[in-house]
Amino acid sequence: MAAASVAWAPVPEGLAQLLQLFSLSQSADNATHRDIQQQLTSFNSIPDYNSYLVYIFNGLRDEAGPVRQMAGLVLKNNVKEHWSEVHRHTCAALPDHRPGPAFQQSAATLD
Repeated sequence: MAAASVAWAPVPEGLAQLLQLFSLSQSADNATHRDIQQQLTSFNSIPDYNSYLVYIFNGLRDEAGPVRQMAGLVLKNNVKEHWSEVHRHTCAALPDHRPGPAFQQSAATLD
């Protein structure tokens, strides 16, 4: 008998925190941008951080475009900088659909 596959799901509080940071980054001043960047960088110590980014980028289709695009760009940078630490389930969740042009550009740089 094959083992059942359990889909990854974000912790609601962590997801809400990331969504808030990405939303704030859209209209923040330079000091706030630096604070947001520091917080996002600190999240690299969380093993599922990239899974959250994939979830926002690929799964939250009703979320604002700039928020999803920011998640995609952070994911791209994390994959480039921390490839050996990216979990298999994160890679499996990368976009397999045809998103709009802004998302295609973000996803295209993952190659």
